[in-house]
Amino acid sequence: MQGLRIIAVLLLLLPSAVSAESRDVAKELAQVRGRIEREQERLETLRKHKEQSEQSIRGIQDDLHGLERSKEKLKDTLVQLERRARNIERGISISESKITEQRGLLEKRVVAIYKMQRRSGTLDYLMNAQSATELLKRASYLSRISSYDNRRLQELSKLIQEFQDEKSQLQKIKRQREQHLDQVIDLESQLEQKTLREANLLDEARREEAVRLETLKKLENSADKLERVLAKIMGSTEPEPPEVEPPEAETPEVSVVPEIKPEDTPKVDTQPFMGRGLASAQGSLPLPVDALLVQGFGKQRHGEFSDMLFVKGLEFKGDVGAKVRAVADGKVVLSQVLPGYGNVIIVDHGKRYYTLYGRLAGSLKNVGDVVTKGEVVAVIGEADHRGRNFYFELRIKGKPVNPLKFFAKRPATA
Repeated sequence: MQGLRIIAVLLLLLPSAVSAESRDVAKELAQVRGRIEREQERLETLRKHKEQSEQSIRGIQDDLHGLERSKEKLKDTLVQLERRARNIERGISISESKITEQRGLLEKRVVAIYKMQRRSGTLDYLMNAQSATELLKRASYLSRISSYDNRRLQELSKLIQEFQDEKSQLQKIKRQREQHLDQVIDLESQLEQKTLREANLLDEARREEAVRLETLKKLENSADKLERVLAKIMGSTEPEPPEVEPPEAETPEVSVVPEIKPEDTPKVDTQPFMGRGLASAQGSLPLPVDALLVQGFGKQRHGEFSDMLFVKGLEFKGDVGAKVRAVADGKVVLSQVLPGYGNVIIVDHGKRYYTLYGRLAGSLKNVGDVVTKGEVVAVIGEADHRGRNFYFELRIKGKPVNPLKFFAKRPATA
């Protein structure tokens, strides 16, 4: 797909025999590619937003799990409170029975004491004893009766206090139960709101991504048709390979490679180089840079999407500042900074053989300079987010071909 990005430039390099029709189509293609680039930038921004949304969703899911755990704990606490409340209520019922029983016994004692007092009184009861022994016995009886009455009174007082404590505890537990019920209701409301928010985030991200991908797909189809028209105008004997194969997954793949915008008209040398071309150089060209090959020519699967792309050049990863050399004698016909692609140099080797050197930190040659095989023409710059920092392409009559067939040795791979 990278080659498509540079097709408009290649057309400018052709001899003046190239028709105005090709320039019009090239301009239209450049405009379409400009729209594709902008859509890809929007898609990249969308993907970042989607990642943020997914991160937010993961946070919401963690919150949901935490809320669910809190809700379960509250339910367990409510069960325990209900159990305690039932136990206390049973205790209160028992206490009420005991209090009633004690009150009944004490009422009988009060009646008995009252009757005794009316007849003779406690003192008369003692003084009527016939002997000292009987007096002691009567005093002992009265003491025991008094102790019994005191115990009954104390027991009644204790039962009443326990009864009051149990009632107070029951009221406290009921308040706690109501508070916990309110908390459960609040947690359920939070769970519902967070679940709804999660669903909305996912739906929004999916809808926006679907719209962007559909727009991108239409633009890619339009660009593919334009390039086929260009290939026909340029005299290619074989049709261009398809840009994108039928998708294997729902998400179509694109290649994020910038192209020349209409306003960035490059300075080119339109005079053809009277060279011998590269037909006889197959298997003998030197590598353009000492770097690792990270992406080959032809059908490749893009790392961020799901479709197969046809890549029209080679991608390398090398040290920043590594020297880029011309693979054969020729003339620099373009040296242009392209948005997001660094400096691009195109060398004409004659007979409509061109080599393209991209992602350059800086060019050491000017348009019109004649270069020799192995001559340093530029240095490479910083790598992009996928680790690439040099792109090489070879074209014959506007058609990209596999550069590996022309090299004397295969480059090392990452």
